[in-house]
Amino acid sequence: MTKSGLRNSTTKDFENGRLGDKRLTKRLLHIATTMAANPSASLPQIFIEKQDLDNTYSFLSNDGVEESALWDAHREGTVKRCKDYKEILVIHDTTEFAFDDFGFERQYLSQISTNRQGFYGHFSIAVSNEINPMPLGTLNAIHFVHKEQVGEETAEWWNERGGLLENEHDRWLQGCRSADRALQGVECQIIHLCDREGDSYELMGSLIEDRQQFVIRCSSRDRRCRDQKRKIVSLESLLLEAQHGVETREILVPSTKTKAGIKKAKNTPLIEVRKESLHRRLTNVQIRWRSVTMDRQRLKNVPRDLTVNVVEVFEHVVPEGFEAVSWILLTTLPINTEEDAWKIVDIYRHRWMIEEFFKATKTGASYEKRQITTAHGLLNILAISAAIAADLLLMRACDRNHPHREATWIADADFVTMVKILTPQKQFSKIPTVHEVLDAVARYGGHRKSNGPPGWQILYRGFVKILHALQVARLFGHFPSTA
Repeated sequence: MTKSGLRNSTTKDFENGRLGDKRLTKRLLHIATTMAANPSASLPQIFIEKQDLDNTYSFLSNDGVEESALWDAHREGTVKRCKDYKEILVIHDTTEFAFDDFGFERQYLSQISTNRQGFYGHFSIAVSNEINPMPLGTLNAIHFVHKEQVGEETAEWWNERGGLLENEHDRWLQGCRSADRALQGVECQIIHLCDREGDSYELMGSLIEDRQQFVIRCSSRDRRCRDQKRKIVSLESLLLEAQHGVETREILVPSTKTKAGIKKAKNTPLIEVRKESLHRRLTNVQIRWRSVTMDRQRLKNVPRDLTVNVVEVFEHVVPEGFEAVSWILLTTLPINTEEDAWKIVDIYRHRWMIEEFFKATKTGASYEKRQITTAHGLLNILAISAAIAADLLLMRACDRNHPHREATWIADADFVTMVKILTPQKQFSKIPTVHEVLDAVARYGGHRKSNGPPGWQILYRGFVKILHALQVARLFGHFPSTA
């Protein structure tokens, strides 16, 4: 049994770590599975024995351990999981990793603010294109700093690792092409998914040249386009002539409050507001779509104008205190019917997964709380934390996508037995299912059915508590055999 209790765990990708030394690979797998058992705790709380803790710090700071080797192992596991699906969404986005000043300066980090140091990470994660997407892991990770935020010595350190980008926007194309190379031998359709920051004529032109599919949110309604007479017009004017959908649908969208809404929320008792509603809300939206030709605007190395399909998503009735939903999605995917246009909307809605991945890395795996003093050590533990974050999201996805599978598909038999012992009021089938066990785990973590389906945070809270009980029972020799 792995220390994390999970079968098919993404942290098990590190079994194939090529660190040039079997002892280092064994140590890596030990660190990853031990951290996964209680990812939100501090390293001294996770590695209780002093020798174990010292070995962990020594591994992370070892100059012979490069984060690229850790990412390679995780990427190989991600690619294997992608082989089970016909359509893979590769979601790209950038996040900031910031570490508070605890009275010491960390080596080779940029000065993000007066009391915080850090760096930036641009990730390309793979998820299955389903109603409830399965998080499959990370295909590419680019770590970088801004030139103006670092000194000469720090700049040199990052430059040697490719983390001082001449043109930072190139990270989007680099991420797309790296993911494409990784999935080259996989028989699936790849669809690249980017938010407004990825809206670049050069990026779209390169992806079209590479014959890659994409869905990218447009950053401006004023984008220069050409009408049928080749006259320059705005994208907004062309959308007014677009074909409207007949159907209105209710979807879950990211929730953005107006200034007045934020002020009102501050005066609302937290107990009256569901936590999830602070992040997303249900709303009714409509769509319209058409094909447009975007003007290349005299850009160098761009041979021609680009023709793409556009889907606009909008709502007529906006709840008080919230900003209206207004998405303009640019895509190479065909749109022949209204249903095709709605599929583009559904694909874009999955972009939320990378936001949850970032939250799971920073909060669930407590990455930004790690008191490691070097950029080298922080980059190494980031690769481990990202795999753990994928595990956090994976449990929830398994519950939603494969509820009727045998529970031992996701958890070891001993763990399933301990769940049954700790939740005697719960009714289980003769052969417990994924949903039955994870429902019990969520309840043990404090979940209430009135709050809707459990999220990854509540699931992992219960998971850690049950795993701890299992470890204690084994320690005292009281756990019954499952043989």
